[in-house]
Amino acid sequence: MYLLFFIAILFAIFLNTNIGRAMGFTNQTAVAFLPMMVYLVIILFTQKIRIRYNKIAIYLLILAVVIILLKWSIGQNYIVTIGQLLVVPMLMFICFNHLTRQQSSTLRCLMILFFILLCVLAIVEKVFNYHFFPVTVKTEEYVLSLGYFRSQSLFDHPLRGAYFVAVFMSFVSVAYFKQRFFQVFLFLLGYIALFCFDGRGAILVVTFILLPYFLLKLYKTVEKKRRIIISLVIICMLFGLVYLITSTSIGSGRFMTQRLMDNSAQTRLDVFNFYKYYNKQHDLIWGDPDNVIYMTEKLGAGGVENGIIVFILQYGIIFAPILLLLLFMLQYQGLSLYTKVDKSILLIVFFGLGSMNPTLAAPVSWTFWIFTYYAFKSHPLQRSP
Repeated sequence: MYLLFFIAILFAIFLNTNIGRAMGFTNQTAVAFLPMMVYLVIILFTQKIRIRYNKIAIYLLILAVVIILLKWSIGQNYIVTIGQLLVVPMLMFICFNHLTRQQSSTLRCLMILFFILLCVLAIVEKVFNYHFFPVTVKTEEYVLSLGYFRSQSLFDHPLRGAYFVAVFMSFVSVAYFKQRFFQVFLFLLGYIALFCFDGRGAILVVTFILLPYFLLKLYKTVEKKRRIIISLVIICMLFGLVYLITSTSIGSGRFMTQRLMDNSAQTRLDVFNFYKYYNKQHDLIWGDPDNVIYMTEKLGAGGVENGIIVFILQYGIIFAPILLLLLFMLQYQGLSLYTKVDKSILLIVFFGLGSMNPTLAAPVSWTFWIFTYYAFKSHPLQRSP
């Protein structure tokens, strides 16, 4: 079972990215999650007596069936989308509550490895102005129109990379590490990567919410005799970071070279006018998979820059609030092992940043959140002493 678990996690994390596309899989998602589904089925049928089912996860699975059937009755096929967004993640949420110490350690190591690889590749891409994985024609045209380079790394869009990095950094910030220097290294590596992805929302959230919190908590939790050394190291790293951002190509994105309220930022405000462009009341009530493309064209933007609104467009005004509420409750309940402040930080970063771009509605965001959550849930990365 451990070998199957290792293969399942390895496939689900790494093949659900540009790595899977580069390997030429025609159905990348199926290949990435096939071992995971085998593992989950075995766990559910062989260890069902030991499993304590999460009620909210069960409610979301029931909601998934209802949405699939309703969408099918009106001629919409949502099986794959709902499978990625709800079915597989909720089954993982149920089964991962009973991971062994070895499995938890493996998941933690693989997620940290993935994070480091993602960030390093983003930095290398920025330095050489080169995408190591193929990008779509539309993305290439968009990058050229900007006049500067944005790293893409292992995800299919810079915003997804920035979103994952920011969320992972939030868990790094609230977790307890025996090796404090490694914790600082992970945080600063992610911070540099954010500038390479040029995710301004992520940079702002991390800079004004996560960074002060991380530094203050780090200072309070470090032994007094080591505070001076830690403080000096952090100061040196921050000066180095400022130099990289202001004097190298890493800081050549919109955050450093353009005004904050440009056309891209304006689209995040214009998106709230989406309700004006509905063709049919049916689309507003039940949603439609083509609504996002349609609204993008009507808004004259590169996308619908709000994850909550994307949920409404896809699932309708009835299901979207229920879906979002249950997903929020799942996270809120799951994060109960953290302090109130830590829990607030984790939720603000995930939902606050997710409301600034469509990534919140992307199934991969929820899958990777579950991986990250369970990677940091077990001892000794549970909470500060």
